[in-house]
Amino acid sequence: MFYYEEKANKKPGDIAKHLDTTSEKISEWAKDLERYGVIKFSRSGYGSLLFKESDIKVLREYGLLKSALGNPKDAIDILKETDVMPKETEDMSWTKDLKFAIWRRH
Repeated sequence: MFYYEEKANKKPGDIAKHLDTTSEKISEWAKDLERYGVIKFSRSGYGSLLFKESDIKVLREYGLLKSALGNPKDAIDILKETDVMPKETEDMSWTKDLKFAIWRRH
């Protein structure tokens, strides 16, 4: 089985252009999502937020819900019930000691 980990390299300004909003709004939405423990975003060495391509969908949905409901807690409760949220990643740390294993796909 082949695993690809997506790299976080998009800044709030890049996401803002894609979603047609301001970078301040994107940062605010990301901080709301982190504050309530929904998703943890990567940070640069200087502390700036970095996003993956897959985070755009979550931020778009959260922005729409927050603008419609007004309250971030209500928006997050609804967001958790949708299928937009990424599923928990499988822990593959046990594979690090298998240096010469042959992987077969069944």
